[in-house]
Amino acid sequence: MFPRQRILNQRSVDQRSPYTSVFSSSSSCPPPPSALCLLPLAPFCNCICSEPWTHLAAKEALTELRPSRPCWSQWWHTFPFYVAVNKGRLKRLGITHILNAAHGTGVYTGPEFYTGLEIQYLGVEVDDFPEVDISQHFRKLHYYLLCFPPGKVLVSSEMGISRSAVLVVAYLMTFHNMTVLEALMTVRRKRAIYPNDGFLKQLRELNEKLMEEREEDYRSS
Repeated sequence: MFPRQRILNQRSVDQRSPYTSVFSSSSSCPPPPSALCLLPLAPFCNCICSEPWTHLAAKEALTELRPSRPCWSQWWHTFPFYVAVNKGRLKRLGITHILNAAHGTGVYTGPEFYTGLEIQYLGVEVDDFPEVDISQHFRKLHYYLLCFPPGKVLVSSEMGISRSAVLVVAYLMTFHNMTVLEALMTVRRKRAIYPNDGFLKQLRELNEKLMEEREEDYRSS
């Protein structure tokens, strides 16, 4: 867990630091990538979601979610793994960045896989089990999203219903000032998501942390 403002403050300090494109669960959080911090960030966040891979008939039907509150993000696409390996579809969608929440644990892609597509890749190793600490990756994700030019982000996992969904929900909570319930319902209105109980517990803990931070900001204002 982490204070939102600390990330925003560190963004300008760490821009010249090196960046590793693939993280393991044991790696420390790096500074944001200097090569990607070149242009102003888009003022609004769009989420474009597909149904889970089990609903094969609906896999080509995409729905768009446009939160009305400003944020420092790009256009989001949350998909299961079969979209992340479909290079033709990625090109048609205009995907510029991929966040693979199942790197090495079900979705075996990497920077080399997307050679020639002008796609930046970030992989995090997260198993979809309740005892796994997915919250340790929230900060890496937010650094990644805060420090690249406007574009379209595909957030993928094996089925697109748990790991990738939790990362998107955590982002909406942190940078759209949503509660955990608001963020979950925002995503769920557009697609079915099923985070495991352990991940939901970590989202509740993040919610408490953010509420405390906002209460402190309110008192000091």
